[in-house]
Amino acid sequence: MVKKKETMNTSILKQTISYLPEVGILSLSGILFISHLPVINYPILVIMLLILITMMWRLKSLAIISAFLIGFGSFYMMLATGSEYRDVVEAGGNGTKLLTSGLLIFGFTLVMAIFLPSKYLKKTRD
Repeated sequence: MVKKKETMNTSILKQTISYLPEVGILSLSGILFISHLPVINYPILVIMLLILITMMWRLKSLAIISAFLIGFGSFYMMLATGSEYRDVVEAGGNGTKLLTSGLLIFGFTLVMAIFLPSKYLKKTRD
């Protein structure tokens, strides 16, 4: 009886962890969308809709497309943030903290975009 309960808790934990990329990307997208709220940010809205549709219908092609778009955008923004490093260091102040937080946010999004399609690709192989 105890073994069955542990197995059930483990499967619930695995299901919860499997949605971590989607939840992470939706959280960051939601924060960006809310922070620009007087103006509607359509690219962020499209990303949120793509992820929600991918989660609901489990479309492999949409997961790959959205992972590519999000990964490419995150990589581009990491390069753009990193290119500002020299200017920020010369200016001084808290700019390095701002750049570091930007690199961490875009790095996290890039990692989540890499892991996003793995779940949908595994489901089709079985």
